[in-house]
Amino acid sequence: MSDARGIDHYSEEPGGLEGAWLPGARNAQPERGRWIVDDWIAGWSGDESFNGPALVLTVAEARYFVGVVGFCDRRAGAIEMVYGVAPAWRRSGLATRATRLAADWLLENASVEEVELRIASDHEMSRRVAERAGFRRVGTVTSRVPGTGETFDDVRYARASGETDARSMVGVYRDVMDHVQLVRDTWDALSHGDLAPLQTLFAPDAKWRAVEDGPWNCENRSQIIEVMTENLKGRLSGRIDDAFEIGDRIVVAFRPDRGPDEWPLDNGIRYVVVSLDGDLITEMKGCANRQVALDYAETSDGQ
Repeated sequence: MSDARGIDHYSEEPGGLEGAWLPGARNAQPERGRWIVDDWIAGWSGDESFNGPALVLTVAEARYFVGVVGFCDRRAGAIEMVYGVAPAWRRSGLATRATRLAADWLLENASVEEVELRIASDHEMSRRVAERAGFRRVGTVTSRVPGTGETFDDVRYARASGETDARSMVGVYRDVMDHVQLVRDTWDALSHGDLAPLQTLFAPDAKWRAVEDGPWNCENRSQIIEVMTENLKGRLSGRIDDAFEIGDRIVVAFRPDRGPDEWPLDNGIRYVVVSLDGDLITEMKGCANRQVALDYAETSDGQ
């Protein structure tokens, strides 16, 4: 079974289980893969299960699944959800999207009244995922470690049936999802030689830097339009492989058919970080590879 092989792969790969994202998996114990999958299946069947049922996250570029969303009953009508993403695929928006979609799916079930998340108070990244997926903070939960008697507190987040969906509950998340589509539409127009969207989508003082850490190629909208009109119209043909939000920025993975020689490519992909203010693009910055793009997208200001 491919999922069991995926668990075995992460168990054998150095750092593959970093962050304990895959419940039940153990380093150097690949034989557990089959057991974990059987445990998930038992959970879906309503049989006794240690971890409970789970869904796996897949992407076309990866041989094995890259994340997991698990479920367990907390009380009548309440389901706790846990999520994890493989180290190489973190900071890509996958956890937020999976958490939102899984919660939406659960709350469509008439027997589910509430979905909750329990997150360590110092786990800032997971707390941001919860908030972007439409969960609200509702308090803390104190748990006891079996055998030692030690206690620890988790922050509790919840979404309830009857509430509007995540994108309506959290305006920022709704706006960001709209922005992802905005960026996709802009790139699609440019790739077909249509420069008309630039006049309305770029802020008057928008900046564009084609090469990471190089000088600003353009420092206002007029310059961007002029340069793209003269030099880039025939070089932007290609397609967007992916576009996802990190904070107030969008990371675009663009696969050009061809481009200027100075453009750095990462496995054939050009990474660009787009910053927005409202519905206006304020900055575009080319990055040498995916990791540089992710690091820059997480900074608090454009440097």
